Order: sequence, then structure tokens, then C-alpha cells
Amino acid sequence: ISPVRGSIGPGAVATITARFLPIDGSSFVASSVCRIDDEQSQVISFVGVGKYPHLTVSEDELDFGTVLTGSTVERPLRLHNQSLVAASYSVQIAEQDHDGVFAFRPSKGIVPAG
Repeated sequence: ISPVRGSIGPGAVATITARFLPIDGSSFVASSVCRIDDEQSQVISFVGVGKYPHLTVSEDELDFGTVLTGSTVERPLRLHNQSLVAASYSVQIAEQDHDGVFAFRPSKGIVPAG
């Protein structure tokens, strides 16, 4: 919660920012107390659900077939985000397969929720 403390003039409005950064896929509940001149207090409840991103790919294997040396063949690979939150991805060739004949574009990005 930011700012943690402050003052508000008569008839004025103040904005307080509450931030939620879940550490796992769980439900979270918390409370905060806003004290007014050490005499009054207002309890504020916070509720949030942490979600993991869940991406699926359209193919388990891409078969490029026989390709003439010096030529290029492209195959689409679709990423589908089945979660309620945006999911970032990056595609990297496995170390043992790193011979430079495959490339991915875009090699990283964000897939929107849903």
C-alpha cells in the first residue's frame, strides 16, 4: 500500500495504491486498517487470486520434409494461452540441437489471456 501514511485537507481526495503480486497460484485474503486521527479506523479487505499462465502449442512436432540445400521452408506453430492471465514465452533451440538450421520468429513475446 502506498503511501503508507499521509494527510488529507478538508474536502480533498487522496488516492492510495494497493498492489497485488501473487507468489503462487492461490487465493489470498488480507486486511488493512486505515486509522483516522488515532480515533476512528476503517478496515479494508483485499482479495486476490494468483493464476499460473498455461500455454499449449498447436503441434508436438514440426516436420519440414525434404528441403533443398540453400532453400527455406516455414511451418506455423501456434501458441494458445488457456489461462486468465497473459503469458510470456521464449523459444530456444535445445543445446544438443544447436546447429543453426532452425530459427523461430518471433522468438519471444507475450500471449494475451484467453
